[in-house]
Amino acid sequence: MWIVTHRRLQEARRLEHDLRTRGELPEGERLGLVRARRDQREDWAAFTLFVAVFSGLDAYVSAYLADFDRHVRLAPTDDGGLRLEWRQPLP
Repeated sequence: MWIVTHRRLQEARRLEHDLRTRGELPEGERLGLVRARRDQREDWAAFTLFVAVFSGLDAYVSAYLADFDRHVRLAPTDDGGLRLEWRQPLP
C-alpha cells in the first residue's frame, strides 16, 4: 500500500503543478490533496515499521518461550473465559 500511496502522491503533485501552470492555483498555495496523500504515505510508513517491530518482538518471545514448561497452559472455560492451568506430576 505504501507504493500505491506514493504513486498517488506523485499524481497529486503533478495535478498541483498543472493547476499552478494554468493559473488556477495561486503560487505558494498547496493543494489539499497533496497534503492528504503525504499524510497517508507517512501513515503507511509508520504502520509498516510498527508491524516489523511487533513481528520481531513476537519472534523473540516465541524463541525465548520455546522450551517453556508445558505443564502450564491457558484453557478455555465453558462461559467463554480463560483458565490458567498448572499441572505438576508427582514423583
